Amino acid sequence: MNYQNVKDEKLDKYIGIWGLCHFGNVLLKENGDVEERLNYPFSNQLHKCIDTDGNYLKVKFCGIILKILPNIFYETDSPDFQPFESVKYISSKGKLEFGTVVAYRMLLKPYQRRVYQLEVKGKVKKSLYDKDQLERLKSETDLEGVFTKLSKTVSMLLRHSREDYGIKLDENGWSDLEELIEGIKSIDQEWESLRYHDILFMIDSSKKERHELKTIRVGEEYRNNFKWFIRAKYTLTLKDKIEYGSQP
Repeated sequence: MNYQNVKDEKLDKYIGIWGLCHFGNVLLKENGDVEERLNYPFSNQLHKCIDTDGNYLKVKFCGIILKILPNIFYETDSPDFQPFESVKYISSKGKLEFGTVVAYRMLLKPYQRRVYQLEVKGKVKKSLYDKDQLERLKSETDLEGVFTKLSKTVSMLLRHSREDYGIKLDENGWSDLEELIEGIKSIDQEWESLRYHDILFMIDSSKKERHELKTIRVGEEYRNNFKWFIRAKYTLTLKDKIEYGSQP
């Protein structure tokens, strides 16, 4: 696998490139800038460079867009499977099972290879699976239809009926993602197994880009705890107009 530090050269050539964001311990400001050292919870996920902004790269991971310094972006090959994609895999016991891609790992010794960490039946597998152990899940489920319905449900709760389901918005339109998920689950049994990565995948696959996400660090600095927040990009029901800044 190609694993090299991106040099401080002309940045446009990195648009469309996949890589890992090795922040180490870096605080991400509200506008996406890097300020001081903390921890970023998705360093093990592959990000795609989608644009540049001055001396920064703009990289995307599912519904999150970050503005980062180029010297912390490490180029990799394109992923074989998207984050949170459903896959079939051969387990360590030789059984064919089903899982969801939730993280990537890089093993540099004794040779370079990419492996995937899977979530199976709500539990994250400790074992790592090579590419040749995985194949895309060929399901008859209409994922596009499911995510369209989920997107409309999320919009309905954030814009119109949130009070009925215990969902609160701050002055900038952000809502706690856990509260939103619990509200969706209470609507219909169809959503009883809904988890945060379903929302991430829905946002990333949406053509209309109705929603956006951010994370905020909570608790002691030495603890890697983050809260997720979501908001609708366009809303008509708030009393005061929300001024939406750039996505953190």
